[in-house]
Amino acid sequence: MMATRPDQESLFAAISEGLVSQEQSSRLQRLEIGLGFLGFWTFVLLVATVAATLRGGGVVEALLSALFVAMTWLVYRRWRELGRRAAEDAVQRRGSPR
Repeated sequence: MMATRPDQESLFAAISEGLVSQEQSSRLQRLEIGLGFLGFWTFVLLVATVAATLRGGGVVEALLSALFVAMTWLVYRRWRELGRRAAEDAVQRRGSPR
């Protein structure tokens, strides 16, 4: 979780004020959409894996679940890093923190 100082405003506020570039905002939004998609299917595959395991199988489901968990984790890391960079850029554009 990203810790914020009391004198920092949110990334959302920086985006709405125009302190974050359109390109950064677009990238963050695309990653958020991808996280939603991957998160949903990861959850579905995890449920299918549990169900298949209880029936005595589940090797293919387990491999797919592992793949989707890894992809979701990688996209999440990328989203978090881009968000951190966008926040730092917003602070630089605004000037030094108050």
